[in-house]
Amino acid sequence: MFGITKKRKVNIKIKTLWVKRQFLRQILDGKKTIEVRVGYRNIQELKPGMRLLLNEKYEVGIKNVRRYPTFSEMLEHEEAECQEIKFSGC
Repeated sequence: MFGITKKRKVNIKIKTLWVKRQFLRQILDGKKTIEVRVGYRNIQELKPGMRLLLNEKYEVGIKNVRRYPTFSEMLEHEEAECQEIKFSGC
């Protein structure tokens, strides 16, 4: 889940993550709170509480990180959770 804040001007290392414009708008509007990424090394380093800079402009906080051994297991779990909370932004 993301929390949006204004861009800071202090020297804190924040990972930049590029998101397609249509999905960025959904994140900024609070409609998309889940972002799925392949577990490359730089993604595996992400942890709750860390900050991300989306498209070098919008700072967000990481509230949760979930890891799955396979893509199908991720879909099974995340789709079930989306149906449970009836949230169209998943």
